[in-house]
Amino acid sequence: MDNLARQCRGDTEYLTSLYKNMFASFARHPDVADLPVQVVTCMDASGSMFDLYRNGRMQRVIDKFFAFATTLSDIASMDLWAFGAKSRQFGAVTMDNVRDYTFAEAGGFERWMSMLNYQYNNEPEAMRDIMMIYGALRKPVMVLFITDGRLSSDWEIEEILIKTSRFPIYWQFVGLHGEEYGVLERLQEIDGRRSENAAFLKLDDIDDLSDSALYESLLSNLEGWLKEIQYKHILE
Repeated sequence: MDNLARQCRGDTEYLTSLYKNMFASFARHPDVADLPVQVVTCMDASGSMFDLYRNGRMQRVIDKFFAFATTLSDIASMDLWAFGAKSRQFGAVTMDNVRDYTFAEAGGFERWMSMLNYQYNNEPEAMRDIMMIYGALRKPVMVLFITDGRLSSDWEIEEILIKTSRFPIYWQFVGLHGEEYGVLERLQEIDGRRSENAAFLKLDDIDDLSDSALYESLLSNLEGWLKEIQYKHILE
């Protein structure tokens, strides 16, 4: 963590306060430090999200999640996916590109929306693609999955959560500036899962919670799941 903090110079100096808050929260959850956790961010890039990208709110999400991801992982980068009707993995977020990632990576968010078909959001497609890449890894993976609601298929999401509960993948759904979150608001009612592998955090804006409160919420959910999968030998 000290090495990461020392990289926050020049045009990434603004990340320092995020790391300080993350380190403080991390210290309150020592059990999370037992295993490196790879954090993957998956972002809704459907048309209804356009204003959140244009006004920089989604870039703010990247900043906060990048500090979270690179503290938990043993690598100084964060994998990123985006989805509309289709999903795609983009270049990893690193110290070199984090500052303007949503505006510059692969042509920026407007280009993302075009190539992914922004007309509707297909969460199951993105979840299946992520599972194909990370499902075979025998290490904990946390997916920070952002959507503004009006999900394309509740039953498909439920089915995927049941299937992936046998793997060390944790789905942390984050609802931003949306409504009609369907199954995400009743995750505890999904039967047939081997592990409690999902949680939902609903926000109007990413800054509705302080950085400390956001990280505390994410770490609390992750810590409980990590204890569960070790007890149930899901990593073996």
